Amino acid sequence: MIKRRNSIAGQFAPHTIEMIKSPAWSVLSLSARRVLDRIEIERADHGGNDNGRLPVTYDDFERYGIHRHAIRAAIQETVALGFAEITERGRAGNAEFRSPHKFRLTYFPVGRAPPTHEWQRIKTVEEAQALARAARREVPQKTKVQWRKKPNLSGGNRHRKRRFHSAETTTTRLSADSTTTSISRGGGRRRPTGSGRALAALRPRTLRKEEVAERRSQLKRHRHQTPPTNDATQSSSIKEVLDALAPIAVDIRTNEQGSE
Repeated sequence: MIKRRNSIAGQFAPHTIEMIKSPAWSVLSLSARRVLDRIEIERADHGGNDNGRLPVTYDDFERYGIHRHAIRAAIQETVALGFAEITERGRAGNAEFRSPHKFRLTYFPVGRAPPTHEWQRIKTVEEAQALARAARREVPQKTKVQWRKKPNLSGGNRHRKRRFHSAETTTTRLSADSTTTSISRGGGRRRPTGSGRALAALRPRTLRKEEVAERRSQLKRHRHQTPPTNDATQSSSIKEVLDALAPIAVDIRTNEQGSE
């Protein structure tokens, strides 16, 4: 038996000359060509069937030689230029929830349906370049459903760390009448600091017994030494004396009230 000269021993993926000469094919990047090659390998692994349900993972593309950061842009480029279609979008997550994209190659039939050849719609190289450039720059939309994440039932920002207050810690607030004190390292007497020092300056000073007796004796001596004068002069002098002795009288009363 004589074999035909154009026969190929093994599986193959035919590409028509019309598609190879098309503007869309001519602007394909190397990563996009590898994406199509890997999907064709998957189709061959399925016996040439299941076009439209061909699952290819990012790990499959990476093992085939595509940089992982270039996979998404390369897939979008093949779709924009009409060579592939994502029939079912995959999702990330844990092992039981993860699923890959499922692809359809437009230049192969799906069951008994003929190929659709969306790449034929692109007529010029400029149009193909613009489509490929826009597809590579397109940012994918995030899905609203986030798998394997617990819902935030309490509201608010779930990423904010919770603050736990110890039972031994007491938060206090200083009132206007409180005095802030500081303890020296030597364990001595507490001295007023800050606002407490200002409040202490406004309070009347407590006199000692010796100071009270001395001021009383000064008041008596002043009264005996004052010469008699007429009524107008005497009243004026008494007023001056009282004005001068008013602070002393206040201190004496304060000291007496404090001793009680």
